[in-house]
Amino acid sequence: MRRIGSVIKIKPEKIEEYKRYHASVWPEVLKK
Repeated sequence: MRRIGSVIKIKPEKIEEYKRYHASVWPEVLKK
């Protein structure tokens, strides 16, 4: 399986917001 990702820059003050936003993943996405 080929995996694709990206590197992004996040302002230090936005890291917690980013983590909260991505914490709730759709069950369908987790199954893949």
